[in-house]
Amino acid sequence: MTEGIININKEQNMTSHDVVGRVRRIVHMKRVGHTGTLDPMATGVLPICLGRAARVMEYLEPDLKTYRCVMKLGREYDTQDVWGKLEMESTEEEVNRIGIDQVERVLHSFEGVQDQTPPMYSAVKVHGKRLYEYAREGKDITVKSRRVYIGDVRLEEANLHNGLESTIQFVMTCSKGTFVRTVCHETGERLGVGAAMCELTRIRSGVFTIEDAVTLSELAEMDESEIENLLIPIDRPLAPHLGRIVLSAEDGMKLMHGLTIPRKRAVIEKEPPFLKQEFLLPLPEKYKVGYLAYADLYGVKECAQQGLSFLGVAYFDEEEQWFKPGKIFYPQPQ
Repeated sequence: MTEGIININKEQNMTSHDVVGRVRRIVHMKRVGHTGTLDPMATGVLPICLGRAARVMEYLEPDLKTYRCVMKLGREYDTQDVWGKLEMESTEEEVNRIGIDQVERVLHSFEGVQDQTPPMYSAVKVHGKRLYEYAREGKDITVKSRRVYIGDVRLEEANLHNGLESTIQFVMTCSKGTFVRTVCHETGERLGVGAAMCELTRIRSGVFTIEDAVTLSELAEMDESEIENLLIPIDRPLAPHLGRIVLSAEDGMKLMHGLTIPRKRAVIEKEPPFLKQEFLLPLPEKYKVGYLAYADLYGVKECAQQGLSFLGVAYFDEEEQWFKPGKIFYPQPQ
């Protein structure tokens, strides 16, 4: 099986780890991973990486994610979703006083860069232990807030004045690490009646969209050639965030062997987008100096196909004026 990425449309009642296990069995590969956890009750886009593609996570920090969410008004739960333990309930009269203008004002108030505290029932690690483990043990622990970005929050449907069955459906784009159920919880707080997430679908993650995703059942029905055609190349999700250089076959082989390449011998086709333009949140330096490296290795490397091949990520050293190898994705030279 060729290495690459499969865009899975995750179903409810499955952890992201469950999906990885199912894909591993379907494609008969051991090295399989995912690019970002979805809660068990959430559905939608979950890119699954095969082989060396499992190493792309390091370069996806700027990916924005888009969710469609439904929240119920009137109740709060310890997990911030309706599958947790009920902690507070408003009266139906209080809930029915909420109007659509209030809802829209509150939703728009989340837009922009802000601090968000991860919920206790989450996989965020503190002192090497996941928060949900502390929560299950009944232990109190200080959780630091972190900077997140929330873009346009668009109200799609409001089923109001229906007591404790009142719901709000909205679409939200946000940065990595943003908890949508925390937005639901805080919406309830700002409306003064409590709220909790009851449905969540990730409809986009970086370059991956739900329109192009397949379910596990659909994947299981495919033969090997169909799955091969489904695979998304390793470099595709990296391209929006990094520059691009083309090397000669000789220099391409040198880069893969760990050698540096002088800048004058590389054709720079695209500078890194974040070299001169800041992201919404602070990013590591590698996004300012990182380039996707390509070379035509046909006739130089055994089994190489004609045309440019993606070798890996190279970093530009301004002081030395050379490109040095970062993470190599092409099969290692023999």
